[in-house]
Amino acid sequence: MKQWVNLYRRDLQPIKQRLTLARLSAVLGVWLALLIAVVVVTQWQNSAVTQENEKLSNALQAVNDDLTRARERLERREPSLQLREEKEELIQQLQDTQSFSRRISEFQQGQSSSVSSFLNELAQITPEAIWLTDFSIAGENIRLHGQALNSEALVL
Repeated sequence: MKQWVNLYRRDLQPIKQRLTLARLSAVLGVWLALLIAVVVVTQWQNSAVTQENEKLSNALQAVNDDLTRARERLERREPSLQLREEKEELIQQLQDTQSFSRRISEFQQGQSSSVSSFLNELAQITPEAIWLTDFSIAGENIRLHGQALNSEALVL
């Protein structure tokens, strides 16, 4: 035989409550109200995010359109008349410089041997008492400048 001894005081003793329809409907009503509140807040946040997304998409599209127009203008641009004239002038100067450089190199290649032989011959026939300081060649004329220790050395 079993005997039960209850050691709880009267206010701490567990009370068995039965689930009634009123209590069940109250709990379900609270849960339903919370669910509706969560859905409303979620929909409100979703619409706010969607609107912000549309604004940003429109701004991005506008920037992309501006970029496309700028690229098209850049591809269609023409240099100014002043820049074209400066370019043609610089090209002409470059061609003139190249031509001048070619002529100098041709002159040096063709004339260097004759100038060298002339200087060798001049060094051989110049007496020791004469110093040449400058000379120039113009066609068939040769102009010599220098100094001598005495006038008799010039006669030679």
